[in-house]
Amino acid sequence: WIIQSWMFFTATGIWPQDQIKAYLSGVDDKSMLVLDLWADGNALYRQTHNFYGKGFLWCELGNFGGQSGMNGVMYTLMNGPVEASE
Repeated sequence: WIIQSWMFFTATGIWPQDQIKAYLSGVDDKSMLVLDLWADGNALYRQTHNFYGKGFLWCELGNFGGQSGMNGVMYTLMNGPVEASE
């Protein structure tokens, strides 16, 4: 399974931590990959204890919200993936 983490961010009212954990626990850890799509802006892996043991990818959307230019905080773009792997 590959899922996007958007729903946990955009609907926080229906996705408190216990609900996220329950949802993710429905699939074996080795059978699911979570895309942390806005990790450079709001790293959900930090809030969910690395998605409760699921594999995840640190993602950065260069064209977020209709922006056509590449921009971001260089420190975060360089160090975010490294910090996530620790």
